[in-house]
Amino acid sequence: MVNNKNSNVLTVVFIGTKGPEDLFKNVKTKRVYVRMTSNSKDLVFWRTVSKWSGGYEADCSIKAGITMRVVDKNNKIIFEETLKKDDWNGGTSAKKSGKFFSEYLKEAEQKWAEDLHLHSYEEWKQYVCADMAAHGYKWYVDNWLYAEAKCNNKEVLGSIDILGNTHQIIKEDFTHKISGKQWSCVSIAEDEAICGFIFTKEDK
Repeated sequence: MVNNKNSNVLTVVFIGTKGPEDLFKNVKTKRVYVRMTSNSKDLVFWRTVSKWSGGYEADCSIKAGITMRVVDKNNKIIFEETLKKDDWNGGTSAKKSGKFFSEYLKEAEQKWAEDLHLHSYEEWKQYVCADMAAHGYKWYVDNWLYAEAKCNNKEVLGSIDILGNTHQIIKEDFTHKISGKQWSCVSIAEDEAICGFIFTKEDK
């Protein structure tokens, strides 16, 4: 559990992403920080942020000696990283001890794809577009793939925990309104990350 007596520790919770970067909020002050990758896979940067109409922008390095303690909503520690002076960067960096949100997502995608023997996006695209010419469709491929598809059913297959937040694994069943082909799309939190596709077998 969290010990808040150490003034050199900033206790933060994950609140979202900014591209490949992760955003965290101080549980006491509500100040937001950004965690960033570096040129080294073993080091990360922590920065303060400036807020503007487009979101958050990385600002100043957090000083050496500060430990960033990432916790979940129940104040259970997920990981900690202590900042040290970084001579080559002119600021501070920390030895990476926790994964980024995108890394958790990638691992979850791969696990569900393997467990359910899912097809890739490119395989799905080829499967659905195979009938496009035969039906004389003249519009854009994306229209054929998405606008002409109807969702028939949605169900929750399970859930995963990422940085203290729960994300559902969703399976959506589709029918193509023109070709009649059917498939299912498995994703994390509905389009946050697509794990893959299940095809309905065609009649022989």
